[in-house]
Amino acid sequence: MHFNVKLDRRSIRELIASDTPLIDVRAPVEFAQGALPLACNLPLLDDAQREQIGTVYQQDGREAAIELGLKLATLDVRQQRVERWLMWLDGREQPALYCFRGGMRSKFSQQWLQEAGIDIPIIEGGYKAIRHEMLAVLSELATSKLIAISGATGAGKTEVVHQVASAIDLEGAANHRGSVYGGSAETQPSQVDFEHEVARQYLQRSNFNQIAMEDEGRLIGRVSVPNEVLAALKSAPMVIVESSLEERVARLFAQYVAETVEKDRNDPYGALRRFVQNGLDRIQKRLGGVRYDALSTLNINAAEALERAADPAGYYEFIQILLSDYYDPMYSYQRSKRASTVLFSGGVDAVADYLNQQP
Repeated sequence: MHFNVKLDRRSIRELIASDTPLIDVRAPVEFAQGALPLACNLPLLDDAQREQIGTVYQQDGREAAIELGLKLATLDVRQQRVERWLMWLDGREQPALYCFRGGMRSKFSQQWLQEAGIDIPIIEGGYKAIRHEMLAVLSELATSKLIAISGATGAGKTEVVHQVASAIDLEGAANHRGSVYGGSAETQPSQVDFEHEVARQYLQRSNFNQIAMEDEGRLIGRVSVPNEVLAALKSAPMVIVESSLEERVARLFAQYVAETVEKDRNDPYGALRRFVQNGLDRIQKRLGGVRYDALSTLNINAAEALERAADPAGYYEFIQILLSDYYDPMYSYQRSKRASTVLFSGGVDAVADYLNQQP
């Protein structure tokens, strides 16, 4: 006997907001294009099997495709799939499973698990239905009351985001810090996964009257803030995080220089030098030849001084020049184009306190 999660708007949203453990039984190629937060890809069919069945479906129809699927589901394949599902389900409470439309793949997966003694609901409409609802959630985010967290590079905007209960962490969702040096060694999510994570965070903050977000550009690494959300953010009132140049330099040194050295145990200073140079290469045209060459030389010398004598002065100078000559003029220009109301200005803790006091 099959039983389903009823997918009205409320139940879909509760499913995502409550971080329900989800088994995604779609093929890996489908999962890679986009999935749901906290979903684990434990496919019923692998990519080749899915393609094979899809071809038969197009040529000979639904019944022939089902027949082929049953032939492919040998006892060994079935046992392997069920063992993987059971291993993943162990200790997880109130899980659910889905395929693309909540069709045959979901039903067969549910049936096999039931025969193994596990009752698990399938999601009617599957991934397609939830994707549709997540897009509706993003549209609602764009029409909600937003506050943009602004400030110069290194001022501590991300620290504010992490301290404010009503804040959505766009950079966290993108797995990228937003600047030319903001990329992570880990892979960024797909565009769809990024959007779903933003939607999830919004659903989890539905009890707040206002939502705070860092004032981002369109791109955060390789993913983009949805157009309607970006437009709303750019017209929202803002709070400005203020910090001295010295504090900003120290913060960026800790975040990028020290962190890069700590991550690479084999060639930490070589890794640091390459990391910094790669960032310079990406903005070479904007820097101009003279500044690019000077900063490239400074990077080499700074890495050598840090390795030889643990002297951070070279990178402090490097960061200060990059802020003064590149990031700060760009920030000032962007601010000059904004007519948004400034609600509050102050240091990291003061801005966080202000936002946390909002109804």
